[in-house]
Amino acid sequence: MGNEISIDISGIKASSRNTWILRGFITFCAVLSLVMGISSGFKLGTGVTAVLPGALIGGFLFQFLLRKKKSAIIGYVAFLVAATAAGIAMMNQVGNGFAKLANDVLTTVNKNMAMANLMFVVDESTAKTDELITMILLSFVSAAVMALIIRARLNLLASVLVFLAVTLPMIYKGDGSAVWLMLGLVSVVLIMYVGNVHGNITADMYVHLGICMAVIAGLTMAVYMFMAYSPLQVVDDIKTNMQYHGENVIYGKSDYPEGKFSRYDDTIITGEERLQIRMSQPKQMYMRGFVGSKYTEDGWEDSDLKIYGGDYEGVFEWFSSNDYSPLANLSAYVTQSAENGGEAADNSIYVEISNISARRKYQYVPECVTYSSLENLYAPKNDVNFRSQGLGRETDYFFDMVDVINNDYKAIYGEKWYQDQTGDKIFHDSENVYGTFARKYYEDIPDDMREYFDSHVPNAGQKMNPFDAIKVVRDYMAGQMSYRNDADEYTGDEDFVIEMLDGHKAGYSAHFATVATMLFRYYGIPARYVEGYLVNPVAGSDVISVTDEDSHAWVEIYAGGLGFIPIEVTPGYYSEDDDTGKGNTDSGTTPQTIPPEPEDQQEDNGGGGGSMETVLLIGYIILGLIALFIVVLIIRRIVCAIVRRKRMNDPDNEKSIAASGDYMAALMAYQKKKLEDNISPQLLDLLRRYKFSRYIPTADDAKFVRESALEMKKNVVHEENILSRIKMGFWNAIR
Repeated sequence: MGNEISIDISGIKASSRNTWILRGFITFCAVLSLVMGISSGFKLGTGVTAVLPGALIGGFLFQFLLRKKKSAIIGYVAFLVAATAAGIAMMNQVGNGFAKLANDVLTTVNKNMAMANLMFVVDESTAKTDELITMILLSFVSAAVMALIIRARLNLLASVLVFLAVTLPMIYKGDGSAVWLMLGLVSVVLIMYVGNVHGNITADMYVHLGICMAVIAGLTMAVYMFMAYSPLQVVDDIKTNMQYHGENVIYGKSDYPEGKFSRYDDTIITGEERLQIRMSQPKQMYMRGFVGSKYTEDGWEDSDLKIYGGDYEGVFEWFSSNDYSPLANLSAYVTQSAENGGEAADNSIYVEISNISARRKYQYVPECVTYSSLENLYAPKNDVNFRSQGLGRETDYFFDMVDVINNDYKAIYGEKWYQDQTGDKIFHDSENVYGTFARKYYEDIPDDMREYFDSHVPNAGQKMNPFDAIKVVRDYMAGQMSYRNDADEYTGDEDFVIEMLDGHKAGYSAHFATVATMLFRYYGIPARYVEGYLVNPVAGSDVISVTDEDSHAWVEIYAGGLGFIPIEVTPGYYSEDDDTGKGNTDSGTTPQTIPPEPEDQQEDNGGGGGSMETVLLIGYIILGLIALFIVVLIIRRIVCAIVRRKRMNDPDNEKSIAASGDYMAALMAYQKKKLEDNISPQLLDLLRRYKFSRYIPTADDAKFVRESALEMKKNVVHEENILSRIKMGFWNAIR
């Protein structure tokens, strides 16, 4: 009897004529937002026109095939055969397209990746066409997978996939597209709202669903615009922290601020081991990690890729073809010195590095690796000697480095063979080209800072010899700033360097290195900011353990012929009477670069993906998903209640009784009871007459059935506990 009068108010049990069309539309929206969210977030260089055909045709085609089991099996087998045949037939095009997409991803992960030796080989003559073909194939395959997930009613899985695709690029890179973010969240609403539908969808359901989608789209756009264009500092801080924590997940925790002024006061150390180093003979080394080339109001950034174009398009490949590289400049200089009777001895030291828990965004290498070692490193074909590794890369690597005795660069600077240009012509030509490049891109300072230096620093307005400038810079900073672990937080009210010299007057190695870099530039010396590890060998041990306490910041200046060499500028790390630039291991002090962490906060704060920042980021993502999930459920629940109330109060008495009877049947079905056994004889008689005779119900009949349904709801709610009530209210939305 219960089944005879059960008429679902949403009509979802009536038939299945148009649900595949709705699921096809949902699949299309989900695939389009998923693929384009990733594409725009990681700068894959493909337009929406490459994704639309596969997403549109695939979404509706696969949902049509999935209407029945037999057609689904036949269709998917045919699809696999066709996809395999197409892949074989277009192997070169698809392979070249995937290589181009992979290079775009690698470039986005690290700004300098485009010049890296590990880039895939791409035939540029057909790259655009091949990438288009590949994206069409990818979107078609994505549609097949998404259609299957949605048809199987794995709504939560489909929603998570779409949500992550449109939000992770924003979390990791602080970037993304408002359009695809909006469409992605609308797709999540579609999936969660009607993903479990298995029958006809009525017109008013489409109206309510459209309103729900419009509200979500509007809220998404409003939040995006606020986050993108808000002048509030707290918003910038949130975006910066999201990107920072995202990189912590991918690369592991950083021991230093990576050039960001806002993080100069909150980086912590725990004494955890980061690197293990084996050397054929002991040698102090500055191991480069982060290299800051461009000074901004927020901190140091990588060089723009555009500086490797223009007049320097292809010049680094030309260097490589001539067995020269700015990455091995010092090594090449020492080799030439040895061949031409100079003072630098051609002595090589073999080094093995094991990355235990250091940030895997970099390979840590000194300034003096040999040219032959570059092929063993993830070395870019440009002028910055670090390489992104990320997740899953080998943690052990090795190289040879030249030994400049006591790191005394001054002793070998400007040797006669170099000044007279009597050494190898290729070396001179290459080094002169690179010297011009370095002077063009590593001497820039803001106008207000230049004006400040003009009236405050010694030798104002003069261009200086690099090694004469070392002592001037050190002495000036020692007189203006003191070393202090707990330096004041940067306010951002004025330029960072001016605030350090004119206001705070204190800091640790990152502060000193930043100020010194700009001072060297002021004196006409190309300079850049560097963070990494200062490695000092231990007597009697063949293994050097490098901990986060060895993290450090210093300056690299360009000296003609030598290339970029490390210069120590932090008090306590150099001898007062030394002007060679080398660090001082015998100064008697070992100041920490970063304030130690309080003992009660030292749990689980090591490097790698297991850091507290990583846990927090994952927690934020999960909380965001849960919040979105709850919002969708609540909206769906409210809309369902509104629709039910509207139908139960319909002026048409027959429609009102049908809606009220359906609601009672649903309540009893939830409690696994028969409707006819739990209603009054009067109500049962009325429903039978309405259902099986030509009886025309009156307004009083409709009111009586409606009030009976509401009374039954009160009784059911009263009988169930809170968990059962939640299940009763939301189960249809999540199953």
